[in-house]
Amino acid sequence: MAATTTAQFGTWKSPITVETITAESSDIIEVIATPDGKIYTVEAPPSVDGRCTIFEYQQGVRREVLPAAYSARTAVYGYGGSALAATTKGTVIFADWKTKGVFSLDPATQDVTPVVDADPQVFFADFDAHPVNSQWILAIHEDHHVQPEEKNTLVALNASDRSVHVLASGADFYSSARFNPAGDRICWTQWNHPDMPWTGTRLFVASWTGDGTIADVKEIDGEARNVSVNKPKWGPDGTLFYTSDRSGYWQLQALRQGSGKPHPIVLHGLEKGEFSAPEWSLGSSLFVPLTNDTLIATWTKDARELLLSIDLPTSTHSVLSNNLTGMAHKALQKLSDKEVVVIANSPTKPQALYRVDLGQSNPEFNILRSSLSLDIPEATYSKAEHISFPRTRGSGKLGTIAHAFFYPPQNANYRGTPGTLPPLIIDMHGGPTSHVSPGLSLQWQYYTSRGYAMAMLNYAGSSGYGREYRDSLDGAWGALDPADAASCVDYLVKTGRVDSSRVGIMGGSSGGHAALEAIWMFPSTWSAAVSRYGISDLERLVIDTHKFEAHYAFRLLFGNTVPDDEDERRVVYRERSPRFHSEQITAPVLLLQGSEDRVVPPSQTEMMVKSIKDNGKIAEMILFEGEGHGFRGRENIKRALEEQDLWWQKYLVRKDSHA
Repeated sequence: MAATTTAQFGTWKSPITVETITAESSDIIEVIATPDGKIYTVEAPPSVDGRCTIFEYQQGVRREVLPAAYSARTAVYGYGGSALAATTKGTVIFADWKTKGVFSLDPATQDVTPVVDADPQVFFADFDAHPVNSQWILAIHEDHHVQPEEKNTLVALNASDRSVHVLASGADFYSSARFNPAGDRICWTQWNHPDMPWTGTRLFVASWTGDGTIADVKEIDGEARNVSVNKPKWGPDGTLFYTSDRSGYWQLQALRQGSGKPHPIVLHGLEKGEFSAPEWSLGSSLFVPLTNDTLIATWTKDARELLLSIDLPTSTHSVLSNNLTGMAHKALQKLSDKEVVVIANSPTKPQALYRVDLGQSNPEFNILRSSLSLDIPEATYSKAEHISFPRTRGSGKLGTIAHAFFYPPQNANYRGTPGTLPPLIIDMHGGPTSHVSPGLSLQWQYYTSRGYAMAMLNYAGSSGYGREYRDSLDGAWGALDPADAASCVDYLVKTGRVDSSRVGIMGGSSGGHAALEAIWMFPSTWSAAVSRYGISDLERLVIDTHKFEAHYAFRLLFGNTVPDDEDERRVVYRERSPRFHSEQITAPVLLLQGSEDRVVPPSQTEMMVKSIKDNGKIAEMILFEGEGHGFRGRENIKRALEEQDLWWQKYLVRKDSHA
């Protein structure tokens, strides 16, 4: 066994470098599969400067099938999603980011044919082709010609004459329109302001007439403001499956053919976990009906996903994998009655596309494509520990519990200086309605392999813990989430895991907002902070935000009662906006900002920096030209990582502090 070197925490040499993180890789965004064994993915190689392309996987061969003139990406609801659908004729329907058009792709010849006439002000997404007459395609339609707010409708596209037929209108949002296997019924979900898809939605079914119209529309489940239903999918026998959080957790439901009432699928031991996740993007697929008797599903408990096989007749389940995690969005698809494909990662492997053979006594997992080729010893990786800690900061929820994944320093070649403890970096995820799972992230391992401890917070409002926890941020955004960060520090210091004098906090978007809030609310806790395109002025955010999130901040800031008076609202905006509390900030702050960011414009970050500097404290802003709300260019990602590393080296890696 090789001898380990004793060195100060934060100074260890690591095989994980900035070049490792930004190496040639493919972000595998979504997957679809066809009954004849073909798999298609949307992938975004960073070397192609943001372009999303389509790959075909067949008989062990991977090949790009989308011509270079196109980019398979959607823009509906701002976050897009679900750019692909397969037809029974072997073609692939896709949305093009550049023209906003919808096209049919023949993968064999790479011929591309318009499905509708492109209009740059009309967006489409979330496609589903008719199982018999594949010229009919269900889609979500978003018309930006309408002012002051775009109009969304559920439509059917007729590829034979490029016509668009409105099936449902009047609601603010639609999602998940799907044909049943016989092609004579459709389902969909819809919701209205002020709801988000995880707060209150409604599920409908209707008869498909075959001529671009529907009849016999019936509401099945859901409730505005109170019950979120999502991910409807038809089983082979015409059963409609979906998830509902009426019980307090997103649980599976089934509407049997010929039945007028859905029934829950009760699985002993899984009642307090979730079969769904917040639908930030369209087309989410986290479970699939495999046969009349079997469902394959992801189940989330304490923000960690498991892959399960569910036997419907006996209401029993078995665990296919307790190692894969990070399954999100359009990640799970049926390939055959005995096979599925899934996009996932694990604690020691990066995101990959897996083909899962269920025909064996033990499931066989084969990696078709890894997002990144790594040659790093597993002993380098820190393993996540889920921690639940008491709230010791803030007010209103003291003594209740919050959650995080804790990563201790880990590098097989090093140990810390005796009598010292590692510096800690707290990371706040974006959303804020989302969560972080314990899969491999090289950006986190970059720090733990150098001797930092990391805590990835699933603060109040995070998903993965049930509806009550998800709703606990309502009315408390910008107050409870930063308090959870400070409480996490208290817990890790009290349990002797980190150095209380060397603690940093970082986050992106709403996570950046939480980080900026934390450093003024609890200034003595933090040695430094990094905000990546973080919100610093909530009033400007509310004014500038897009339709999908137009009412989102209201529930987070005011709960169920939004003041009618704008001046009364402004009081809360300013209370929760770090720009107006910069005189209390003592920690040096690095702010990374995209020049083309429309969610958090550069002017907002510039004002934050000026306010901190005017109070005699340290703030530095780095502007990344051409980047929006999140960085996509490889060189920009590389520089952002380098600048953050230098910041932590400067303000957290100081002379050893003894425990």
